[in-house]
Amino acid sequence: EKLMLFVLLGVASSGQEVQRGLLFGSSEPVGSSPPPAPINAAAVMPFFAGADGEDCRLAAVNEWKAANTTLKRSLDAVMETDLYKTAQAYCQPEMEQYNTGAAVVCVLERDGTHPWSYGRFWALITDSETRGGLYFDAAYDLATMFAQTADFTADEPLGAVCLADCYHGLGSGCDVYKNQGWLIDYGLVTKENYCEYEWANIDNGYNDLKLCASKAIAAPTTITKLEYVNFYRGIKATEEDCWYKYCH
Repeated sequence: EKLMLFVLLGVASSGQEVQRGLLFGSSEPVGSSPPPAPINAAAVMPFFAGADGEDCRLAAVNEWKAANTTLKRSLDAVMETDLYKTAQAYCQPEMEQYNTGAAVVCVLERDGTHPWSYGRFWALITDSETRGGLYFDAAYDLATMFAQTADFTADEPLGAVCLADCYHGLGSGCDVYKNQGWLIDYGLVTKENYCEYEWANIDNGYNDLKLCASKAIAAPTTITKLEYVNFYRGIKATEEDCWYKYCH
């Protein structure tokens, strides 16, 4: 119960950063080496869902808003802060790309036959009363980042694993979270479903947005801002490389 509360608020009891409900760890010091070159995720997005996708995405978001959960009210408060508004204004292109990718996922899931939903996979951990429509909305997912990062001031951000392995369990990149036991549907999504329904569209959009926000508002005290931003560059590259190896 205590762990679930910390996950809900985006903060771990040890003070470690939580990302997407996961505690990310790395043995490498922040800024110790240049991150690998990132993949242009937008260039390999299979198609754009257009107006149909946007309608699908907004329907999912509005359903989640109507539930008015504790998490929603917490995120609404974050979205009223000046710091959030600064990041939001700075990161409009990344937010648009996130929503474009989420619209694709929404249509593919709606028209598909598999039982899995990206939003529900994460909502089981963060907002179990809902189907996770917040993960189809860049503005709300940006808001989730503030508690996770102590308003982008956390001085010891931790490294990333492979989210794809959290979904299908085929590699070791998510073992630490599997062993902690709280990733409820760990390994239950097939690689084919993960790739076919393009869940990485949202994961990659999330990482792009978090990198952008770190550029806009990060204010660490014991490392430089460049080291802080480079940490998120590394996460973006690591996650995209993992996805690309599985799906292309």
